[in-house]
Amino acid sequence: MSPAPIAAADAQAPRLYCPVPEAVHPDAAGIDRRTVDWLRAHALYSDPWQLHAAERARPGLLAARCLPSGEPARVQLFADFHTWALAFDDEYCDEAAPSALPLPEWTRYLHALARVVDTSDLGPLGADPHAGALHELERRVRELGHPVQRMRWRAALCQWFMALIWEAQTRDGSVRPTFDDYLLLRLHNGAVQAGLVLLDMVGGYVLPSQVAEQPAVRALADMTCALVGWDNDLFSWYKEKRDGPPGQLNLVDVLAVEHGLDHAGAVRAAVEMRNAVMVRFLDATSRAGTEAGPELLRHIAALRQRVRANLDFGRTSARYARPGEPDAILARRAESVGARTGQAGPGTDGPVFTRWWHEDTSVS
Repeated sequence: MSPAPIAAADAQAPRLYCPVPEAVHPDAAGIDRRTVDWLRAHALYSDPWQLHAAERARPGLLAARCLPSGEPARVQLFADFHTWALAFDDEYCDEAAPSALPLPEWTRYLHALARVVDTSDLGPLGADPHAGALHELERRVRELGHPVQRMRWRAALCQWFMALIWEAQTRDGSVRPTFDDYLLLRLHNGAVQAGLVLLDMVGGYVLPSQVAEQPAVRALADMTCALVGWDNDLFSWYKEKRDGPPGQLNLVDVLAVEHGLDHAGAVRAAVEMRNAVMVRFLDATSRAGTEAGPELLRHIAALRQRVRANLDFGRTSARYARPGEPDAILARRAESVGARTGQAGPGTDGPVFTRWWHEDTSVS
């Protein structure tokens, strides 16, 4: 049964701060068409209805928005990886989870997938469509990426798989994560970090290790993952309640439980929280950019575009349609959403994110 729409008195459009300009690749339609063809060729959905819903969502448009000036063949790698991650999420994690596995089997399966990208060998998963598609993606990453980028991509995938095991442990309701637990989990359970590695790879540059490992640069990646994850929570709440299994985790629901809020109050708290981090993210990218070399400048631009692309995809894709609820409004001025530079938002000054606010964000 679908959740009831929010009452009209509470149905205020969330105002999400983002001054980064909208952009889209001129071959957006072609990128989306090719990734849908790829999705079908690998038979990534066992449920025909889910396949139809995935096609209607036009998954390739996220890549077209993330990489508006990229070479189409390279952009296709990001598009296909994102499409694979969405299909994998739908098949095993969200929705009615037609292929959901008991925790011991799920853990074994994720370790076997990690082995596929680590060895370029399907091993015991030879007949598994998701493993086969990931194997092909790994081959393309191997052909296109620098060795250090391939290593970063494998590491990010392993972090994602580990987060999915933790997430599965919370699904039966016996262990509810604390608010800080959820913030930490959300940094890794959306595969965003693996996609960030691909942005550099598709862009044709390598971020030097001595730059990538600086705390300020790592904080920028963390903030990007948090913003993308939290915005997805805001956009997907209705979908998760309509289609998802019990125990689904979402920032809005976690805030409601933590602070005793109704749905509208929890949405307002989530929006205030993400807007505060958006201000800090933009301030940090500006500070880092003053000391940046050419690779870091391109990396920073890619992170900013990733956040904006996710907002545009979330607001327009059929995947996140929310009947009865108002569309989000993008605000270009921080003052219009009450966010101020240098101030931690509610929930973001705890142990998970304290270094965002209290450490130097300059690049040496």
